[in-house]
Amino acid sequence: MACEIACAGGVTREMEMEYETTGNGGVTVKIKSPPAAFWSAIRNSTVMFPIAIPDLYISIIPNPKNLKERQVKYGPRSPNIKSSTEEITANTEEVFIYRVTGGDIPFKYHVHDFKAIISYPIMPHVSWAWTYKHSPHDQSSASKLNADMAAIAKQTLEELDNFLLIKST
Repeated sequence: MACEIACAGGVTREMEMEYETTGNGGVTVKIKSPPAAFWSAIRNSTVMFPIAIPDLYISIIPNPKNLKERQVKYGPRSPNIKSSTEEITANTEEVFIYRVTGGDIPFKYHVHDFKAIISYPIMPHVSWAWTYKHSPHDQSSASKLNADMAAIAKQTLEELDNFLLIKST
């Protein structure tokens, strides 16, 4: 789709609008801990992730002015994603949904409108899925994002499950 843009001196030029592509990814992990305990840890991830998986999550700090927003600092086991700003849009008995509004995901991978959903475990599996928008020219960055997010999500779900199992014994 073409549009006209006014330039200095009253000269106009045509500029081709860039189309967007929707990308998505996700992981499903088998868990062994009780679903209610696992889900409680997901819903309290701001506290639980840095305790259960400190080499993946250094800190998760809520914004004191907006408790739905938090700053996530990733650890050494996340080599490409080091920080993100997240806005939690749902934290219910069925789903935990957040949007990434800043940090490495939008800037390093050239994506926007990143949304993720973790769903209550349907025994014995729990899923973490995400969607985002990107330029068709950034397909390689989108593929890297999917690989990096899949690694983080899989490690998080598996290691949180192991932490809860050890804690319960």
